[in-house]
Amino acid sequence: MVRTVLDLMQGFVNTSDQKIEKPVHAHLRRVYGSLSASMVAAAAGAFVRVPANIWKGTIWSLLLSIALLLLINGTQHTRENEKLRFCYLMGFAGLSGLSTGPLLDYIISINPARRTKMLLRISEANV
Repeated sequence: MVRTVLDLMQGFVNTSDQKIEKPVHAHLRRVYGSLSASMVAAAAGAFVRVPANIWKGTIWSLLLSIALLLLINGTQHTRENEKLRFCYLMGFAGLSGLSTGPLLDYIISINPARRTKMLLRISEANV
């Protein structure tokens, strides 16, 4: 059986009134806060790339993204390293947004009437 987005949202709404423990609530708050911040960083990277045409060749952003992922993986997860790991995550997200610049340039050049639909499809693919 194929579950649609509406089915998933309905399941989320049905379970949202359940009580969860404080540590779980705090953890979820931090996870979704990090996710939101990384989405903003990716959007900022894409926003900077399109008008400024920074790094026409995206190989540098690819290599730096891989380096940041390796740094996140290689840094031990402790309370002292949380901010450093968060900075690595924001750098990775920003560079990921920066590397979507050529795709955004292509979409903008195709058909102005279909821009919104195409941008929504890109955001679906990134999630």
